[in-house]
Amino acid sequence: MDEEGNTEEGEEGDEVGEEDEEVADTKDDAEDDVKSDEEEQTGKPKFKAFNLPQIEALIKEVDTKPTRAAAVRMLAAFAAATHIGMEDAPQISSPQTFTTIVTWCIPNFPKLLIELYRLNADPKKSSTDYKLPKDFHKTKHWNGGLQRCLRNYLKCLNAFLEMVADSSMLTFAIDNSSTLIPMLVCNVRYQTSLLKSMLNIWATRDQASRLAAFVLIRDMCIQLPFPLIDQAFKGIYLAFVKNSRIVNRSTWAEIKLMTSCIIELYSLDFIAAYQHAFVYIRQLAIHLRNTIANLTQSTLEQVYNWQFFNSIQVWFKLITHYPKEQELQPLHYPIIQILFGVIRLHKSPRFLPFKLNCIRLLNELADRSESFINTMPLLLEIMATSPVRSHPKPTKSKPLNFKLILRVPQSIIGTIVYQDQLIKELNHSFMHCLSIYSDSAAFPEFAFPALVFFKENIKQMQNKDKKKFQAIVDLIQKQSGIISKKRSQSKVTLADVSKLKTFGTDNKDNSIKIQFSNLKIQDEQEAQEDMMDEDDIREANLDDDQNNLKKRSHHAEDEDDDDDEDEDGDDDDEDGDDADEDDEDDDMEVEKPAKSPKKAIKQENGKPVQVKKEGKPEKPGKQEKPGKSEKAKKEVQVKKEAKPKSKKAKRGNIKEEDIKEDVVEDFVFSDEED
Repeated sequence: MDEEGNTEEGEEGDEVGEEDEEVADTKDDAEDDVKSDEEEQTGKPKFKAFNLPQIEALIKEVDTKPTRAAAVRMLAAFAAATHIGMEDAPQISSPQTFTTIVTWCIPNFPKLLIELYRLNADPKKSSTDYKLPKDFHKTKHWNGGLQRCLRNYLKCLNAFLEMVADSSMLTFAIDNSSTLIPMLVCNVRYQTSLLKSMLNIWATRDQASRLAAFVLIRDMCIQLPFPLIDQAFKGIYLAFVKNSRIVNRSTWAEIKLMTSCIIELYSLDFIAAYQHAFVYIRQLAIHLRNTIANLTQSTLEQVYNWQFFNSIQVWFKLITHYPKEQELQPLHYPIIQILFGVIRLHKSPRFLPFKLNCIRLLNELADRSESFINTMPLLLEIMATSPVRSHPKPTKSKPLNFKLILRVPQSIIGTIVYQDQLIKELNHSFMHCLSIYSDSAAFPEFAFPALVFFKENIKQMQNKDKKKFQAIVDLIQKQSGIISKKRSQSKVTLADVSKLKTFGTDNKDNSIKIQFSNLKIQDEQEAQEDMMDEDDIREANLDDDQNNLKKRSHHAEDEDDDDDEDEDGDDDDEDGDDADEDDEDDDMEVEKPAKSPKKAIKQENGKPVQVKKEGKPEKPGKQEKPGKSEKAKKEVQVKKEAKPKSKKAKRGNIKEEDIKEDVVEDFVFSDEED
């Protein structure tokens, strides 16, 4: 009995010992928590420095037997690495130590938290595939240290995302942050903190980092509950608006990528998408209404700028990608009316590129939806303007790309470059508009105004333009004949709406659609080649103007040297000035060969006699004309200083003041939706 009793007492003693060890571990964790709280209050770090052997030993300890104390020390090392250079921050001994800390903590620390706090209840699933219950914030695991560790880790992660500049390291950090998403369900502030960091990266960094950040934002919207998706919808649109003020060849691809990301994100919830789209489309309408009520140069620039156009283009693209979604159907009418109001806002030919870009959006929406959008009157109005019908002036400017400009300088209007691009865009828009309704039973009546206009005005066009629009006339007449013949043979009435919708769809030899598809492929190829060019038209013209200014400054500096080297007599000074003026006038066109210096002349008995030079003659100083007053000298000097600005300004293709980005600082959406 004694032996058995001793055995039982021994077993009970072992159990008590194990319980004491667990209590001791819990006390140690609590002490660590208290110390961490004291560090937060006092601001003094517990660890003063980290070196490579210390970090390697700590990693080995965490991998073999993870404890909460080791996790706290590892988190302190990560905080030191992400706050280098700050006061009272622990020091990192070497760059290798920094790399070791970062490359271990970013992918492994979230997994360490999952293992320590037993967040993955299903052993069959991977360590990162877990889901926390809704009331997890009430459990002892959350309040016992996980909340504080997660908060500090997010602070360090956000600091690292702000400081890192390397794209591969930034993408590495974002990709490994997806493990944190289920933990964020317990605290909305943590969700907002990570979302703001991802939106900042998505709006400002390179393409790879943008895509990685967007994938994480999308995963957060899917996994985390409401209202995170509302915050993401609002934040991603406002970030896009703030970073779409400038459009050129370098930013074109970025804006196109951001537009695609917004469309993809808003497709997660069409009900929430409609609510946000309605608010922002209403803001666009308010801007347009204020401009119409008080049309001035400043209010006009609030509408005719890239920020306004890109904002309305996003909603057009969203509706165009999902034309049959019932939640988005009520947005068709207001956004179409806004674009019609924008197109008819101002009649200046400087804004024709902006109007043609808007017409492209309308045609694209009409092509993919069942909405009837008649852009033919708008195109005919542009065809009747003077830049299209007048005889063009020759110019040396490079070809324009209307996708990258919204307005042109006044000096470009009427040139052959501007007219050629206008004709090209009009031809594309006319063919697109006609192809949309070429299968309709009402096509002959729809195309009749264009047919009459071209027949009346085609003789006044240039020979190269006559062929394009004569081809449109032939296509209209051919398709109208086919539709009219089919209508006369068919017994379809106006009451048969379903049959009218499929009236001409069986015609596979639709010449208008075939021609437009070929034209679309050609335009896409040309646009792709044009985007691959390195120089923008405005940057090229600006460089030309800057070079001209440099030439003028160099010419002004060398003017005195030219006068010293001139060996003409006093009587030839004014002639030399006139020759300099002629050279300046022809500086933009042809460089004339330099004139050979004349021989020196002297007076003997009132007759000019040529002097034979022996050896190297000395440079004579500039002789003063006898009898010339000081007032006359000042007039000549003023004339010389004013010469470089006389005629060169007229010979430049584009003024420097006109070559500026279409940026308007006043047009910024407010963060308050309501």
